[in-house]
Amino acid sequence: MKKIRFHYFTITKTGTPKTLADVFATLAAADIGTKVKECNYSKIALDHIEQIGPLPSPIWVMRFSRLREDNWPGVTTLNDVSKDLDLDQDSFLSEDTYVLFDTEQNKVVVQYNHIGVRPGKIQEYLSQWVDFSSGGYRLLPVFTNDTMAKYKAKQIVTSVEVAIDGITPEDLTYFNGGGLMAAVSGAVNSDAVKMKVVFSVDARIKTTRLKRSFVTDLVEKVMGRGGEDDKIIVHAKEEESDAVELLNLLESRKCVEYDGDSVPRTSGRRLDPDTMFQMLRQAYREWV
Repeated sequence: MKKIRFHYFTITKTGTPKTLADVFATLAAADIGTKVKECNYSKIALDHIEQIGPLPSPIWVMRFSRLREDNWPGVTTLNDVSKDLDLDQDSFLSEDTYVLFDTEQNKVVVQYNHIGVRPGKIQEYLSQWVDFSSGGYRLLPVFTNDTMAKYKAKQIVTSVEVAIDGITPEDLTYFNGGGLMAAVSGAVNSDAVKMKVVFSVDARIKTTRLKRSFVTDLVEKVMGRGGEDDKIIVHAKEEESDAVELLNLLESRKCVEYDGDSVPRTSGRRLDPDTMFQMLRQAYREWV
């Protein structure tokens, strides 16, 4: 059974940008050609935006698309070899992402795949519709348990395991200047699509620990990437004499899954947009 996963986020402002309701009103009135933005070398388009309400407060539903200009898939049958897609010269392939915003409660529901518009790209897209000097917006994952609280309480970190899946050249910009930059660069240059990195001290020596500032930056960066199959596992303890506890930080992200086989397909075999908007609202109601 194919599963479709809807992720839950909250949205916060950095600085003093205008309200999201004002940004969305501007987007709703804008011409389609002006709704394409360059986000870390990716072209992101807003194909649909609509206000619906009340549920219990007015919400906005949207469909973003990541435009693929290169490295397209081919087409084939079981009895033929793969051949090129026959598209017009000015055409792109696009990967859909569905989003719901409750601007009063600052709640967000996102459905995306690993090559679509990730949450990090959504926040960058929205921030481009305000004056950069005034600030921007950040999407923060919602967690189902106290894993993050445990992590924040444990000041002694002895090991961090990181797995990044679906690596693309865009990650060079995203991780620029951070602790994973060299590893990501090596993965991209070697055409790898997945990488695993471990930072560790000798846990047998009770006083050894990783620098907390390094760990904090690493955790925030990986969690902000929004990769569905990414992992970040922290081995930490509160006191030097304590046993080390393993904390899988990304496993506790709040989401809901539905049967993807029940979603009708368009003539082009895409997920039916009307059904996806209905599922967004259902996921939102289950949350609130």
